[in-house]
Amino acid sequence: MLVQGPGGNTSVKFGNIMWIKASGTLLSNAGMTEIFTPVDVQRAVAEIDLGEVSPKHDIRLDPEDGHRPSIETGFHALLPWKYVFHYHSVNALAHLTSEEGQAAALAKLSDLSPIPIGYSKPGIPLSRMIRESINGRESRVVLLKNHGMIVCDNSIAEIRNLIDKTEKRLWLNPEVDCAAEPGQQEFPGWVSFSGSGLFEQDPLLAKRLTSGCYFPDQAVFLGPEIPVLSADELQKRPDPCVQAAVIQGGGLHLRAGAPTAVREQLECLIAVLARIPKSWNPRTLANSEIGELIDWDAEKYRRALSEKNSN
Repeated sequence: MLVQGPGGNTSVKFGNIMWIKASGTLLSNAGMTEIFTPVDVQRAVAEIDLGEVSPKHDIRLDPEDGHRPSIETGFHALLPWKYVFHYHSVNALAHLTSEEGQAAALAKLSDLSPIPIGYSKPGIPLSRMIRESINGRESRVVLLKNHGMIVCDNSIAEIRNLIDKTEKRLWLNPEVDCAAEPGQQEFPGWVSFSGSGLFEQDPLLAKRLTSGCYFPDQAVFLGPEIPVLSADELQKRPDPCVQAAVIQGGGLHLRAGAPTAVREQLECLIAVLARIPKSWNPRTLANSEIGELIDWDAEKYRRALSEKNSN
């Protein structure tokens, strides 16, 4: 419900040293392998002003470290808290994909003084927008439109409390049964997905599912769209970026052998859409916003590494 595949990132600061989850690593592997890398906080903040991540401006403390710091290192460094947790909560995403949902989230969390942030490309553009939007205000909760949550504090116990509190307040019951039985029909190279029966329950959810991308990791791991294809069209091998498709008469299908991260993103997407009230109008990412994610070298690296780590 909070983290899918290599999504999200966490950090802790010790003076000018910040340990942050490395790009493409899985939080679920934290107890088994080293997934954090140390960076220089001041250099990470300065990188925001440079406008790009440059090998000539290495923020790592150990240049020989094989890890790349998270794409989101910039805002972790600039937020003035020891602990910063960024995650893609299903309940938060169900709110933050629409104006109606964001207004509801701000009302539900009003005593925590949450700061809403408009959508921006992850990385330096988002870090800049966060810095401009916060503008000296102090808040431990940040809401990222079409993206997710950030919670911060100087106490790890309070971080846990904040996550629990915000999740309880933002909880939305699914409008349909997310555990619907899979469709029976299968096609070569594709497997029936567990959410196939949702189409019979809720045509609006089916329409939303095939309307576009709602958050960055959907674009990165599932591709630019979930198309509706006939069996004949499926045999023509659609764009390899397409990882899931609605097959006419056959329900929702996933590419056979898809990495765990891809499956988790599809599960996340269905869980999000199943929670969005029918009266809300979710916003999809523009084609230009999707393109700059799919074609971004940093995301290609994260996707490739996550496939290696999750299979």
